[in-house]
Amino acid sequence: MAGTVTSPLISVGGNVGSVTVGAFNATNLFAGYSAPTDGTGTFSGAFSIGPITVKASANGFVNSNVIATSIKNVTLASAVTANSGTKFGFVFQGSANGTFCGLTVKNPVHSYNRTLGGTQDLDADLWVVRV
Repeated sequence: MAGTVTSPLISVGGNVGSVTVGAFNATNLFAGYSAPTDGTGTFSGAFSIGPITVKASANGFVNSNVIATSIKNVTLASAVTANSGTKFGFVFQGSANGTFCGLTVKNPVHSYNRTLGGTQDLDADLWVVRV
């Protein structure tokens, strides 16, 4: 998909393969998960999403959340990292042997430190959370 995804919720009861979009704007993509975007909800199975590519050179990933037991590599050409103090980004279920394979943001430049692992605040309100 070359366009912008603006659906408030895309919830799948299984794995989600490769995702390539122009932009994610105020979108929640869940695989086997329900409830709040902070990861305190219910995981219904060990499902994965990805890899994920967002291509827009400006405003590519905005106020959106991706939640699954495992999330494969994520590449964002751009992200708006400020969200009025409300965190957004990526949540994976590490307590169930889930993994987060990596995140690269090109503008502004950020990346997930896999060696450090776990929860990481990348900038302003953009985060990766291990639950």
